[in-house]
Amino acid sequence: MHSSTPFAFQMANLVVEVGGFNNEDSACLQGLKEIFIHHEVDSDTKAMHRITVCAPETFKIPREATLRWQSACLGIAGKKHRRCLWAFFRKKEIPQYSGTGKVLCYSDEHRKINYYVPENGEWRIEHHVEEHVTNVYSDQPCETSDGLPSMLVHIIGSQYGCYLLYASSIAIDGKALLFMGNGGVGKTTLCRELIRQGATYLGDDLVLLYRQGEQTMAGSLLFPLKYFADKQQDRKRKMDMVSQLPQRPPLSAPLKSAYLLQRRNANIAEPRLELIPSEAMFETMLKLTNKAHTHADARHFVATLSTICERVPFYSLCYNDSSKLTPSFFSRP
Repeated sequence: MHSSTPFAFQMANLVVEVGGFNNEDSACLQGLKEIFIHHEVDSDTKAMHRITVCAPETFKIPREATLRWQSACLGIAGKKHRRCLWAFFRKKEIPQYSGTGKVLCYSDEHRKINYYVPENGEWRIEHHVEEHVTNVYSDQPCETSDGLPSMLVHIIGSQYGCYLLYASSIAIDGKALLFMGNGGVGKTTLCRELIRQGATYLGDDLVLLYRQGEQTMAGSLLFPLKYFADKQQDRKRKMDMVSQLPQRPPLSAPLKSAYLLQRRNANIAEPRLELIPSEAMFETMLKLTNKAHTHADARHFVATLSTICERVPFYSLCYNDSSKLTPSFFSRP
């Protein structure tokens, strides 16, 4: 029997319904509702996909399923799987999960079902591709289940052509800007400064990219913004940025341009932009997205990313003081 408190949320152009077989106060179900609170839509809205929260003890990977890939959660900055694992794959054995950080994906090609399990085993995902259903097995709230909401967005979104990018995003005059770069380079700090000056918040750390006709779109993920408190690099605080805004930001916006942030340089008096060739940007974005082998349709993912790189201008942005970067700086043609 389904929970009496289902809800629906929208990410980009995709509506997902969430319900469960657990009690209505299921920690995981309530945790998902809190994470996607700023994406929630009327439960009567027609959903394209469904997430069902199930009892964790009922999860089982069939022995006919084979290991497709092993990667860091979301595939971001993850190392390639080792060749020695292929011998392990052929044995079709179910491993004992331990440790943290990596996710294993098993696939039952005959039944069109994929199974996702982190090595720490806090949550498990069973994704039915043809039935448009994703089952989540967890009795933990999402706050303690590291990576679950983002992994759900990745798995479901990629089935419908929406791909996660490791980036921060704001909108100026209704057009989205992406800020990319390695961790600690200042993406969140720059976004906070521009939001303070009137820009619209679209996402911190993770943004969706997809094609809508001939247009490239950035889909917002209105999760809590994470930033280093008092410049202490060993811990991050979370801020519900959306609750501080006068109205909910848009769930998507046309992508105007993207910027690869360079580490601050004290020798630069004024911010400096340099156009990046599309070929170089394609390689960079592959490193900052979920790797192609983790996608349900790797060819479509690569084709989409290639098209975006050809049609959207990309710049290398070098600066020293973020306060000198104003919305008008990015409004230039």
